[in-house]
Amino acid sequence: MIIESIELQNYRNYESLKLSLGNKNNIFYGDNAQGKTNLLEAIFLRPVPSLFVFVRIEM
Repeated sequence: MIIESIELQNYRNYESLKLSLGNKNNIFYGDNAQGKTNLLEAIFLRPVPSLFVFVRIEM
């Protein structure tokens, strides 16, 4: 699977982020404590629709 872009809102240290990724390799670099690991974690933990089971509860 190729991830073309990512958008984060209120995730850890990202208030708002829109990032377009290239179709080859992407490198995330920067000083310590700038959010590189948080970005990779958000990509790794992305929701996969086929894994969700929706339950309807009537009250």
